[in-house]
Amino acid sequence: MDSYHSMNESNYITPNNNARITVVANGVFFFVGIIGNGLVILAVISSKKLQTSTNAFIVSLAVTDVLTSLTHPIYIVVKCINFYTPRLETVCQIVTPIANTSVCCSFLTLAAIAINRYTLIASPHRIYPALFRAKMNILWITLLWVISASVVILPPYVFDFGKFGFGRDEHNCISVPEHPSTKLYALLVVAVFYPLPLLTIVVCYVGIFIRLFAHNRRLNANRCHLRTQRTSPGRFNTTNDSFDIETRNGKKTHAQSFITPVQIQVTKNMFIIFIALVVCFTPYTVCSILQECAIEVYTRTIASANGIINPIIYGFNHPVFREVFTALIKRKDVPQPSFIWRSIKKKRVMEQTGNSLL
Repeated sequence: MDSYHSMNESNYITPNNNARITVVANGVFFFVGIIGNGLVILAVISSKKLQTSTNAFIVSLAVTDVLTSLTHPIYIVVKCINFYTPRLETVCQIVTPIANTSVCCSFLTLAAIAINRYTLIASPHRIYPALFRAKMNILWITLLWVISASVVILPPYVFDFGKFGFGRDEHNCISVPEHPSTKLYALLVVAVFYPLPLLTIVVCYVGIFIRLFAHNRRLNANRCHLRTQRTSPGRFNTTNDSFDIETRNGKKTHAQSFITPVQIQVTKNMFIIFIALVVCFTPYTVCSILQECAIEVYTRTIASANGIINPIIYGFNHPVFREVFTALIKRKDVPQPSFIWRSIKKKRVMEQTGNSLL
């Protein structure tokens, strides 16, 4: 065994001064992350109103946050322990790739959601149904997880390109700096999971903004043209937001659009989630590239906070999620319950009836 982990060294580890902060933070992230993201998954399972193409990716995103949250108690133990044992190496070699895979999959999932939102607005009737029907969603989500796991796990465990382990100085699970390929491995992971998804997301949301701006201009122009037609004879129907009008070039168009206020709000929410992810992970990403970073423990803690942000955003900003969350928390009937949820409720009622008869 090399000098880094030499058994001739003392097994005692100097207590970490930052342990108290990170232990408390990881404890909070664990409980809030499990409860919040578990509620997101339960909400989508329970209500058909939430069983949409975009929400399939949101469930996958919640799963990544649940997995990340499950690693927090282990990091707490690693942070608090004051002696070295080879088992710490084993623990870190198991936990670190799970956490890293989940984080990387989060970036890819947000990129997929951005593509989903852009396609929904750009081509809702042709391309969107073909790319994002139920079976295709399963394929995309599986592919995202496979890519994430492959890039994170295969290099260190199959090709000896990088290495995970326990850092005595850092008092945490790390990519072992003594390994010759560690820095290149960190650059590989960052290159695949940061700039590429980031570029995809930015391009998609810029495209969405341009189309929404053009849509609003057309809608305002059509409404102005319709008002001028009201002074002249002609038939038109203004029920709700759907009506046939005659444009300036003489062609009939249907003014109802697939771009609804709810869809716009959902798109805004996903963009906010993307911004939150960038804010949380950019400092830690920079530290990962530099390897030696004095504030690494704080950047890691900020990055870990991302796992509890998404459910809060859904709860405050997403009208349907907020409605279902409220019903689940207050133990009321959820709107448009799914078949699975109705079956669970029916089974529970039958069990209660049977117990009362006894």
